[in-house]
This record gives sequence, C-alpha cells and structure tokens, in this order.
Amino acid sequence: MSNRRGMTLLEVLVAMTILAVGIVGTVGAISALLRAHTAARDYSHAALLAHQVAAELERTATLDAGDLNGTFDNLSDGYTWAATVDATDARGLNGVHITVSWDDGARHFDLHTLLRPHALPTPKPPTPPAAPTTPAATTTPDTSTTTPAPYTVVTPPRPTTTGGGAAAPRPTATAGSTGGRR
Repeated sequence: MSNRRGMTLLEVLVAMTILAVGIVGTVGAISALLRAHTAARDYSHAALLAHQVAAELERTATLDAGDLNGTFDNLSDGYTWAATVDATDARGLNGVHITVSWDDGARHFDLHTLLRPHALPTPKPPTPPAAPTTPAATTTPDTSTTTPAPYTVVTPPRPTTTGGGAAAPRPTATAGSTGGRR
C-alpha cells in the first residue's frame, strides 16, 4: 500500500469536466429564462394594446365592416395593429379580429372578440353664470324659523369612576353643530 497524498491528473480532469458541464448548463438556463421573460413581457404588452384597440373601437357610434390599421404612441414604439370588423349581426354585435404585431411583423398577438359600439355621451356645454343681483336695501336675516341640522350627534356621559370622584361628563353636540366632525 502506498501512502499517496493529493489527486491524480485524471481525477482533476474529470472534476474540471463535470464543473464545466454544470456551468455551461447554468448559463444556458439563465439565457433561456431571459428570452422567455422578454417574450412574455412583449406578449403581455401586445395583449394590453389589443384590448386598448378594442375599447377604442367599442367607443365609436357605429362600427362599419371592413379593415382598419394603425400604430401606437411613443411608449409602444414598434407595435402596429390591424383589425378586421365583421358585419353587425341580429344582436347588434360586430365580430372583430385584432392583430398586434411587433419585431417588424415577426411576432404577433391575435384577439377575437364581439363588440357592441356605443358612443360616449357628449358633454353638455357649461351654463353661463347668473348675473349677480344687488339688494335694494340692507335687510336683517329672519330668525323666526331655523333650518334643522342634517343630523344630531349625542354622546352619552362617561360612567362614574370608582374612588369617590365622578368623571366629568363628555360634551354633547346639539342640532346645528357638527361635534368636531365634518
């Protein structure tokens, strides 16, 4: 029996090979995860944009059958959309196929939905303010009738304390006061 110390060259080479395979596998897995994350982010963004287009189409007063297309603002640069609108059915619904594309059309997200167009109500023009009126003479307010408060808050008094002394009663709010609350 020989009393040897350390490792042979063959053992070192086997250990280095196992370590190299493990490192290459780990780097490959991380790279695949980053690609999957980017693809998921892009598809999620495209789905959001497709629903945005559907919401915009639904807000129109009428939705005519045909093809539509467009681009998005600077936040979604590189994304484009195309929509095919079917004729209105007996229920008043339009079938709509929306495709959002990116990477120069290499990737796309499709949304198939039914829409019932309805226009948003038009805002009413503001009414001009009434002309101020000036009283002919100074009058004093009529105090014979009072308007009741919208609510009355009543707080019960505190119970008496043991030890001989009575606790001071809590203040109560009456009609016309808010009791410190608004």
